[in-house]
Amino acid sequence: MLSELPATPRALQRFGRWPSDALPPNCRAPRCPGVEIAIPAYDGLLNLAVSEDDFVRCAPPQIEVLANALTALGSKSTVVLDLTALATLRLLGITREVLTGTAFRFVISPATFAELQQLRVESRIGAGHGIMYYEKGQHYITETTEEQAARQKAAFEEYMQCIEKNTKVVSVPQLATLTPERRELLTKLFGQYGLESALLALSPGHIWWTDDFGAAEFAKAELGVERAWTQAVLEHMANLGLIDRGLVDEALAKLIGFDYQSTHFTSAVMIAGLRVSKGSVDAFPMRQIIRAFAPLPRTNRSVALGLLAEFILRMSFEPLLPETKCVAIKALLNTFPNDPVTNAQLMSLRSKCAGVMTLNPLAQADFVKCFDQWTKERWTQSYIVKPSPS
Repeated sequence: MLSELPATPRALQRFGRWPSDALPPNCRAPRCPGVEIAIPAYDGLLNLAVSEDDFVRCAPPQIEVLANALTALGSKSTVVLDLTALATLRLLGITREVLTGTAFRFVISPATFAELQQLRVESRIGAGHGIMYYEKGQHYITETTEEQAARQKAAFEEYMQCIEKNTKVVSVPQLATLTPERRELLTKLFGQYGLESALLALSPGHIWWTDDFGAAEFAKAELGVERAWTQAVLEHMANLGLIDRGLVDEALAKLIGFDYQSTHFTSAVMIAGLRVSKGSVDAFPMRQIIRAFAPLPRTNRSVALGLLAEFILRMSFEPLLPETKCVAIKALLNTFPNDPVTNAQLMSLRSKCAGVMTLNPLAQADFVKCFDQWTKERWTQSYIVKPSPS
């Protein structure tokens, strides 16, 4: 987990912010825990992920691109992990679950491994112990306990051992095919580790796993590199039954929470987000999922209504209090505009969902009560007369 990354004076570079509701329990700072990141690609991704003002541009929004990536993954035997992929796995806390899967042989380049080893050394010998955060243009630090520091180091060591055990460091003979001038230029653009990863992915049966969309597009144009990103890899493994679907749905919910754009989601991912947020629509990542859902009622009404209906029906089986379910339903209903056509569509959705719940009368009664309560609240609010300015 990112909260286990140690903070030392070396970390005084660039800081993002955790969503305030995603702060780890041991973080006393109002913003993010300091992150000891010596690796630029690692640093950049994690800072974007934990910032509420920035986002990680991992993939284009077209669903066809994801479908094409899944097709490509089906024909590959080896996945080249870059630093952004490894950072995302750690951020999601699923490094072991993914790397121990049998879908692919996972490899990393020598420069990537060297950068990880550098981070490992600095984690071990870091003298300072503290949580750094950024607020209102200033950097601050608050000390951590020895117990917290030891836990951070142990977590990183476990992460590194998992990588060492389940990946193979592979040389990159393709480097020798580049002219000195081109190699220098590409190294400046990608970094040595990025260039090695991209070139390694040119080997037969290989594909590059990177969450850096810009680098991926440039590598495709300049080198002809095929790539996948975290959602594509997780979806592929889940489709093969090599990783638990529930775990993948929770991971995708977190990717939305960390604003990985574009991450496609289903009603199952929305339910997983509610589960991760412990039933709160104001907590990470459900708050961000509702924000991601909000444009749909205006941009793609049929998709929005379908997702909402599936969400309602799936949630009827969740072990949550009726009040908790109702708050979540209302939060999604509130994203729809208040006009006669929309209201008629929502009333039709109410009838259809209630009809499907016939064999679950308690859930049916709870849903109808919630929907009718929301309808009354919306009707009341629409007739509130604002006082005229004096």
